[in-house]
Amino acid sequence: MGILTALTVVFVPGGDAFGYRFFWRTVDDAPLPVAADASRWDPAVWGPGRTLHFVVADSPGWTEPWEDARGEEHDPPFATAEDVIPFARRALAVWSAPPSTDIQWSVAGVGGELHAERDHVNAIRMHPFGHGTSYADIWDRNGVIVECDVSLNPRHTRDLDGAALEVLIHEFGHCLGLAHSAPFPTWDTWGWCRGLEPALWDTDPVMSYGYLPEPGLTEDDLIGASLLRPAPGWLDRVGSIAGQVTVGGRAARYVPVFATRISGEEVVASANTFTNGEGFFAIEGLSPGGYLLAAGAMGDIDGNSSLVDRGATLGSTDQYLLDPVRVVAGQETRAPPIPLREGREASPFRRE
Repeated sequence: MGILTALTVVFVPGGDAFGYRFFWRTVDDAPLPVAADASRWDPAVWGPGRTLHFVVADSPGWTEPWEDARGEEHDPPFATAEDVIPFARRALAVWSAPPSTDIQWSVAGVGGELHAERDHVNAIRMHPFGHGTSYADIWDRNGVIVECDVSLNPRHTRDLDGAALEVLIHEFGHCLGLAHSAPFPTWDTWGWCRGLEPALWDTDPVMSYGYLPEPGLTEDDLIGASLLRPAPGWLDRVGSIAGQVTVGGRAARYVPVFATRISGEEVVASANTFTNGEGFFAIEGLSPGGYLLAAGAMGDIDGNSSLVDRGATLGSTDQYLLDPVRVVAGQETRAPPIPLREGREASPFRRE
């Protein structure tokens, strides 16, 4: 759902363990970054404690009928461009509400024109056609983000309280600097089992191509946003888990790793990351407590096609550690190795 232009999806140097939730800031064929290496906004444009402003581009697409890929005509998405403002503000507020983040952004109003790329205006625009997808254009200067323009497809405005709001929340997540996360290994929207026992998992992240029953953030989304723009003192209250995943004795490349926090016999929340090219991973920003770890075949190869192109391990069994891994604030916990066996192949998982 998100397309990165100008700020290319690349890999940057780091240590022996890396997370995958973010965009990157240098062109380098190297492993995946930890949060410290993620691409962030230029402080001169959006510094700590400041507000980032968007405008609704006065595009005719907001108020004109549109045609879908089958040639069927539909009513205009909105009566006026001004009607887009409360819709966009609702999506922005989802990211700014959590107390663990320093995210303040707003919609300043309707702009007088469509707004071209790299014009120093963060615009919300409408496609003139009803096929394709919605996306975020992220523009950088010297490796830091300076502008983000969100383009919506008119078919993604047909349910302003449900799917449409979810799409806009997703695209604003890209504007923060978040890449695609993995859906959890559970049942998908068609009732096909993607992997492990569904009761172990939280709702799929909004930044994945998974299934979200209601628009909003999951623990996985919240952690990613908080690592990019943490509220004062938040980093001191969280820890991380690092380790390695293998398959058949070899490094499991770019496979998803899931951490599920447990309290007594209840699942509290889940987060995930991907291994790097050597099978190492780090899941950062975890609240203290015990976590069950799991890894397995990629459940979504559409949202993370760049990892597939780089030789991700697609055929493996699911595996989880029965002994909880304990996270302590301010510390990194080393997890036991997670050995996978060759087996189940990943399959495409698409979300409209």
